[in-house]
Amino acid sequence: AMQDMARSFSGMASDIFENDLANARGNFKIFKKLYGDVAKMVPEWIPQYPPQPVENLGAALEGGQPANIMTAMEEVGKVCHHCHLTYMVLAQQKYRWEDFGEINVTDPLSGKEVSFGNLMLMMETSFAGIGADIEQGQKENALHQFEGFNARFQAMVETCMICHDSERKYYVDKKVMDIIADLQIELNKPAVEAGVVGGLMESIGKESCARCHLVHIPAAYGQQNMKGLK
Repeated sequence: AMQDMARSFSGMASDIFENDLANARGNFKIFKKLYGDVAKMVPEWIPQYPPQPVENLGAALEGGQPANIMTAMEEVGKVCHHCHLTYMVLAQQKYRWEDFGEINVTDPLSGKEVSFGNLMLMMETSFAGIGADIEQGQKENALHQFEGFNARFQAMVETCMICHDSERKYYVDKKVMDIIADLQIELNKPAVEAGVVGGLMESIGKESCARCHLVHIPAAYGQQNMKGLK
């Protein structure tokens, strides 16, 4: 419905640029009806659809002065823009994303079913533990933490397909897997170089964790903040 409304509005603008007032007025009639219909689809949003800017645009079209018409169209555009700023992201996060809170996965270490969020927290704890243990000179503990991190990372990878229906090419791709493999090799060396381990961990953080979080966390947190949105 929004796309239909946008099409009539943009069609109106193109008609004005072509000095085709007759068809601009025709597109306006379509737009005005859709404007009212769309407003009723979400009653809570009706205040976001004030009638006066649309009425002013109709009057400007009847007057036929291009400058007045474009000014009136700009005012209607501001209405659209304000509503989009307020609700578009929320609506997309609610209706275009799967609910992260409903994703459960088996923790490969405990064998228990845990929430996706808890799996991420346990994975992050293991990941941080690698660096902490290396700094403390505890190589065996670091290797143990790596095993936990790697197992949970692989389990997390499987959850991607809950929402996605195609192979992931980012965050968990071969490039990231190769870095994790290199980290394992480095941790198994007789003499572990803390700087090399730190560099590999930083690469994992930048190439996988941070990039994935930039995309997914806003939606996940947005969902949590609008559980009452209908």
